[in-house]
Amino acid sequence: MTTRYWCLFLLLFADATGTLGQETPAPAPSARIDGTGLGWVTLGKADFVNVNCDENTWSFPAGEIHCTGTPVGVMRTVREYRNLELVVEWRHLKP
Repeated sequence: MTTRYWCLFLLLFADATGTLGQETPAPAPSARIDGTGLGWVTLGKADFVNVNCDENTWSFPAGEIHCTGTPVGVMRTVREYRNLELVVEWRHLKP
């Protein structure tokens, strides 16, 4: 009889500790830089100059920057910035 109570106690205790140990998931972190703060500006095609690549290497469709990667080349901003933080998301696609 005591074995039965002991097993029941262990099962209830194990179940209670299993649910008590679970934490609610933390909310997803928000972006620290959202581009809306004082002094932030969105740069577009008019803000960049082609340095050493073909004209069609870099393009700016729908507010994005696309690069074909051929030929390899760079671009720069028209204006010189003293404190520039460039925030981008990128991905590489197979040709």
